[in-house]
Amino acid sequence: MQEYKILDKYADIVTLYFDKYGYLWIGTLGEGVVRFNPTTGKTRKITNATDTEGSSVLSINGKDNTVWVAGFNSVSKFIISENGNSDEATIEKVPVFKGSELLNDYVYAVFIDSKGLVWFGTDGNGVYCFDGAKLKNFPVKDNAVHGFTEDKKGNIWFSTADGGLQCIGTDNKMRYFQTKDGLSDPTPTSVLCVNNGNIIIVHSNGFDVLDPVTKDIIYHSTEENLDNIKCDFDSIVLGPDGTVWMGTEMGILHYRPRSDMKIQPSKGGFASGSCFPQKAHLRATINSMPMKTTFDSLRAVGD
Repeated sequence: MQEYKILDKYADIVTLYFDKYGYLWIGTLGEGVVRFNPTTGKTRKITNATDTEGSSVLSINGKDNTVWVAGFNSVSKFIISENGNSDEATIEKVPVFKGSELLNDYVYAVFIDSKGLVWFGTDGNGVYCFDGAKLKNFPVKDNAVHGFTEDKKGNIWFSTADGGLQCIGTDNKMRYFQTKDGLSDPTPTSVLCVNNGNIIIVHSNGFDVLDPVTKDIIYHSTEENLDNIKCDFDSIVLGPDGTVWMGTEMGILHYRPRSDMKIQPSKGGFASGSCFPQKAHLRATINSMPMKTTFDSLRAVGD
């Protein structure tokens, strides 16, 4: 393990994004954005925009030479215009969304879907979608939107504060999946569609696995000692091998869903247990505390 000094002062690192050149963009609380060269360890603070320097950044995402930075000061768009492979790359801020209410709001999450549409989750104005030319707003019952994912059919799912999951279908209609529908917690913090088509829904006391087609669901919580893991907003990523990594206050949770796993519904329409019909694999790095589980593999790794 190798440690790097990113800033001269302490700051919480909230979000990470690798650009197309292999540089890591690091978003912090209170210290803005840093572009980091993982090969040399050199850092560069993004200081060419007053709304990101020294600000709190909650989400970074991008495609090709474009990087979106979102947080307490709304949204900034950056273009890596020259020498992207260099520590001295030319990075320009591009004005966007002039006059939009989006610029007056906290933005918790930026997500780019398979069509290249850019989605923004805000604290008070629901969801915005940008198609490259126009910005469209989707009002949301529970206005704080914390994270997005896209299912295999192109529907956009997002997590909300106290309102469970909501979904904007390919027909642009809003649909809801809440505790009355089987969700175990009304405030999911992270959401991710995995390779088998199921959606992982993370909350403070574990995670649910939802089949978005049948709406069948299974739970992983107290039975696997996952209660009180306290996963932060949008702190989830799909690895290149199809496994899922979740950041929690207790460490890193590593979940290995089987690609051929099918959720078996109970008689009531939802799977009420916490066991898979086929064995799943779960690995946790939770401080140094051993944990019991019904899964194949779970071990604690020391600091």
